[in-house]
Amino acid sequence: MRSARSAVVHEFAEKVTAYFAGHDSCAGLRDLLPRHDACAALLAEAAELRDREGPVGLSHVHRNGFTKLCLLAGPAHAPWRLRLHIWDGPARDPQIHDHRWCFSSRVLAGELMAFNYDRVDSGTGWFAHRLHDADADGRKKIERAGQVALSLAETVVLKAGRTHDLHYELPHLIEHERLGMAATLVLTAPAARGFSHGYNRDRATQPTVVPPTMIPAGDVGRRIHEFLERFACSSPSVVSTDQARPPRSSC
Repeated sequence: MRSARSAVVHEFAEKVTAYFAGHDSCAGLRDLLPRHDACAALLAEAAELRDREGPVGLSHVHRNGFTKLCLLAGPAHAPWRLRLHIWDGPARDPQIHDHRWCFSSRVLAGELMAFNYDRVDSGTGWFAHRLHDADADGRKKIERAGQVALSLAETVVLKAGRTHDLHYELPHLIEHERLGMAATLVLTAPAARGFSHGYNRDRATQPTVVPPTMIPAGDVGRRIHEFLERFACSSPSVVSTDQARPPRSSC
């Protein structure tokens, strides 16, 4: 209901839901993200909404080294998600992986490295495992998915204000090298499939998926407010970097 939502959140949610209700493609995903200088207002209102209405999704400390705060979610006919990811120190994804959904993210603070890969016809093999969507406790069913060849396509330095887009089938790996904090606002499209993949050099190495450390429902809004106190989302020096790089791929 509109009465339960603030103006900024309502406008954002209506725009995103309308897009996915009328498009099968994710080509316009980055255009749905708020500008860098408008992120603070959206985050503040999302925090208040979570305080009033409780959680959406499973906010938790991710095994890849960041805290995932679930902010907003679309309706059943267009189930998009908006999340805030926060790195508190150096971290690196333990394995190359892809996703169930396309996404577009805006770096709000700090700096990240993105290593993007392509599947190729020949080359050194990687052993794939299929990871199915997590259950209510964060556990995932895992099964072997054969062997593939991957090639590093690009390495991208993501600084505050930049956007980064990725098709669900394209593997990648994220690294946060610095001691300070980094944060991204992530908009995911409705899932295109019910599983993702993890890739390892060793056939015997299977992705380790342990139940995540869940964040209590009452803490989500507080953590968003804490982030806003530490970082301003309105640095004019980075607003113009939005279109610095074209999307990696479109769905």
